[in-house]
Amino acid sequence: MAFVVGKIESVKRRVVFELPADSGKKPEKADFVAEFCYHDADKIKDRQKSMQDLIERVHREVALSRKDPEYEPDIPEADFKEEYIREDLLNLDGCMDEDGNEIEFGPDLVDAVLRDRSSRMALIDTWDELNTGRSDAKKRKN
Repeated sequence: MAFVVGKIESVKRRVVFELPADSGKKPEKADFVAEFCYHDADKIKDRQKSMQDLIERVHREVALSRKDPEYEPDIPEADFKEEYIREDLLNLDGCMDEDGNEIEFGPDLVDAVLRDRSSRMALIDTWDELNTGRSDAKKRKN
């Protein structure tokens, strides 16, 4: 297949994670499919620069507060990954309510997935892999 520049607009990824289980019991796996916008390298570089700028600002503020105990650091609250995931997420398939009915994609579903620690980490890892080419799962195994 020939590569057509700019043709890929979105990518679907299966997000797999373990559900919490009682001690001594084998955890069950759960999954859903997340569809994300696919960005070019320039957009990813811009986002990385924004994250770097925030980290540098936090370091400067902490350094100033160490020099002057009276100084109150101005550290903004930001969760770039969550913000970018919300921006990039186009759909979630396979999320069910307690009665087994599929939940329609929307802000409430995204909030619920991001509130759950297991699904949150799996979604972040999947988004990271898509946007950086690195897999945290591969790093953990090595």
